[in-house]
Amino acid sequence: MQGKSASQGASLLCGRQRIEGELADGLFYESTVLGGVNKDMLITYQETFGQVAPIIPFDTEEEVIELANNTEYGLAAYFFTQNISRGVRVSEAPEFGIIGYTDAIPTVAQPPFGGMGREGGHQGLEEYLEEKYISMGFYNRQDKA
Repeated sequence: MQGKSASQGASLLCGRQRIEGELADGLFYESTVLGGVNKDMLITYQETFGQVAPIIPFDTEEEVIELANNTEYGLAAYFFTQNISRGVRVSEAPEFGIIGYTDAIPTVAQPPFGGMGREGGHQGLEEYLEEKYISMGFYNRQDKA
């Protein structure tokens, strides 16, 4: 598949070749970059399991934030900027659990991570705990009847 995709209208800029060698069982593909992507294409609002980067031009921050939030999935979002004011402003707007602000690998052990549950941080420990209230009364042996 080179050039325009007739079904969706995106251009294959690079990738999409099956990986050769040890992983050549047909299940692994090179990282792929698509150009000519618009907001109506499935890749902009459905979860893609694979290394696919759709390039979508935009004019305003509001426009791209609306596009990013146009999904029911909100695990992670990434953006890159050299402008600190823009970075702070934009990092607060996406409705995602993890934001990579000029950070392609925003992971450490301390913060919570996950979609259906949490791992990491004290929130991750809480997934394995069951709260129980226990009240214990103490009395003097002489008070025993």
